[in-house]
Amino acid sequence: MAIIFTVTSAAAFTPGCGRSESRYSPVDPTGWNGADAVTVCISNTDTLSLRNMDIFVAYDPANTECGEVTFEITVTTPDSLRFTDTLGLRLPDSGATAGNAMHTATAAYRHDARLLREGEYIFTIRHTSPQPLRGIRGVGIETSETQRNGER
Repeated sequence: MAIIFTVTSAAAFTPGCGRSESRYSPVDPTGWNGADAVTVCISNTDTLSLRNMDIFVAYDPANTECGEVTFEITVTTPDSLRFTDTLGLRLPDSGATAGNAMHTATAAYRHDARLLREGEYIFTIRHTSPQPLRGIRGVGIETSETQRNGER
């Protein structure tokens, strides 16, 4: 089952905004199966700016087996090109007990990326573990314009 979550903002990738944007998709915290991909969509209108992209995971450390999680990320561009990457992300064990707040782990996905086409970029994310992941609340992508010597 694929879960699709789209957040669109009028300011989402317009030139000169210098903004950071996050897209998030919830997953089943009682056991997220690797076959259950989540889909995060990014609407792009700016084909010139460079961006950094991070993958983040919201999780409950009291209910998660912490360690390295490998994700498979398939990107479909507006002109229907597809490519797949793998990314390892470490979920730190904070020694949390039940009732503690959610934690977020982040890994750099792309640095100085340029989205060359206007339209929807579809990121399909799944984990590669053979067992369901417990305690994961959601997965997302955060994008921000690359900062260069005080410039936007």
